[in-house]
Amino acid sequence: MKRSMWQAISFMTGGLLVLGLVWSVPAKAQPASKKKSIPPSKTGQIATQRTSTGIDVSRMTNIESIGFLATKEVEPWGHIFSDKTERVILVKGDTVYVAIRRTSNIKPGDLFTVYRQTPDVVGYLISFLGRVLLKEQLKDSGGKQTKKNLYKAKIIENYKGMRVGDPILPFYPISSCVRPTQPDRGKLKKLKGCRDLEECRVPIVSSKGKREIMGQFSVVYLAAGYNYGIRRGNLFEIAKKGGDDAPGTPALPDVIFGRMLILEARPDTATGVVLSTTAEFSKVAFAKIIPWSETEGALSVLPRCAAK
Repeated sequence: MKRSMWQAISFMTGGLLVLGLVWSVPAKAQPASKKKSIPPSKTGQIATQRTSTGIDVSRMTNIESIGFLATKEVEPWGHIFSDKTERVILVKGDTVYVAIRRTSNIKPGDLFTVYRQTPDVVGYLISFLGRVLLKEQLKDSGGKQTKKNLYKAKIIENYKGMRVGDPILPFYPISSCVRPTQPDRGKLKKLKGCRDLEECRVPIVSSKGKREIMGQFSVVYLAAGYNYGIRRGNLFEIAKKGGDDAPGTPALPDVIFGRMLILEARPDTATGVVLSTTAEFSKVAFAKIIPWSETEGALSVLPRCAAK
């Protein structure tokens, strides 16, 4: 089979579908007498070399605002106690006062993520609203820390409007350079219906902003994480059932219509970004494993970066 000399990547912009064609230059063939087979002992080395660079997702999504799906309610480290403005909605540049519940190892200069949590299908959707920087700890007239352990802080990033009372968590940076990795197939088999990995279906249960319809560059959440073999950098196909599997009728193959890259994996959930789709989709879709041998071609048209 001849390799196609054109590859296409699509982008949804303002409701219009824009196609960009990328010229794929075939590698120069070696004379037959110089071709060498790769010994089995070196296949791991070849795979490592192939993933020495990462995929740059910075133009697909703001990775610091992706949020996550939690299977149980998240306990905050504190909350926005009050502010210096008279506005209901707080934005970047505003000065606020933050009450911290935990006192150990907290100091001026620390960063915290402001978030909001709402009930979702398998637990709670944690939406990141922005970031605050602790400036100074407030003292009482005697020079002692206040009972509420208050800090003066500044909002340095906002993705959505924040309010007094919103909870906070410590800020943990995530690199936008994602190194491709393989899922742990042994652990994937612990998932219901994943004994046969070719038929393994990982449910897509929610999305950033709780959108009902998703498309290219949407951030989505899976109902399985690294306890079940899913890792940051895994590449999955987005699919839906080809039919209703009615009794007495032949099973139709799954319909594949997109690809997704895992940005973060937690114990029981994972967060991914949709790389490409041929159609918009809803939460009835699921993720399927892409064989490692096919990932190089799938990722070749994406922007690269130096993975650390």
